[in-house]
Amino acid sequence: MKKSPAIILAGLVCIMLIAAGCTNSSGTTPATIPTATTVAPISTVPSIAATTVTASSSTPWSGTWNTLFDSGSGLIAGTLTLTQTGSSVTGIQNNGTINATVQGSTLTGTWLDRPGFGNNKGLIKLVISEDANSFTGTWASASGGTAALENSTRTWNGVRVVSPSPSWTGTWNSSYSSREYGKVNVLILFNQTGSSVAGTYNHGNGTINATVQGNKLSGTWIDSDNTGTKSGLFEFEQLTDEKSFSGRWVYTAEGAGAMKNTSQFWNGMRV
Repeated sequence: MKKSPAIILAGLVCIMLIAAGCTNSSGTTPATIPTATTVAPISTVPSIAATTVTASSSTPWSGTWNTLFDSGSGLIAGTLTLTQTGSSVTGIQNNGTINATVQGSTLTGTWLDRPGFGNNKGLIKLVISEDANSFTGTWASASGGTAALENSTRTWNGVRVVSPSPSWTGTWNSSYSSREYGKVNVLILFNQTGSSVAGTYNHGNGTINATVQGNKLSGTWIDSDNTGTKSGLFEFEQLTDEKSFSGRWVYTAEGAGAMKNTSQFWNGMRV
């Protein structure tokens, strides 16, 4: 049977439109489903001048922190002073107190306004950074319990207040204990450039090369006497008076791991 040219032409057009992805002009494009996102924190960790500090590995929460917390009606800046003893931490924040417990990198506990400042109380959960120089966390009212804390979006963040590292440059009277010689008195001359410290001491033409981190100085020593050349490692910690240090030393062969348990001291006083 012969088909009409018009019908054939119409069929070809339709086939071409279908192949090109033709859709009904009366249809609508489906709405795009929003991608799930994490709610951005209300505040970010407050910034201070970048300074390197090494917190004590046994009491990383101890110290003074500049903080920002979300009061529910705005961000409030404050100063938080914490003292860590073992796994227990106590502190003072503006007009309140904190009592908390450390587990791993997390600090959980309670906060309480001082009498006369509202007598409000609540819960905190703070997580310290890997370098122990900042923390992020949340807080909630005590009435909501731990469930409210876990779901809280009220942030409480902080950065450690760091004092400038003390200088090691200068002359120091020092003494160290030695298995061979007993107690030995030596005069050390240190010269610090940035975080690097070079030194000499008057025993066997002794030399020191070390690096500063916070108030700590660690590095190597080497000297010679009639029994030969000896070398080793040391760790000094400058005390808060910045006029004295206490420290320990070991021989190279003992390794850095022996430093923790060594009874070989090396202490000094600035001249």
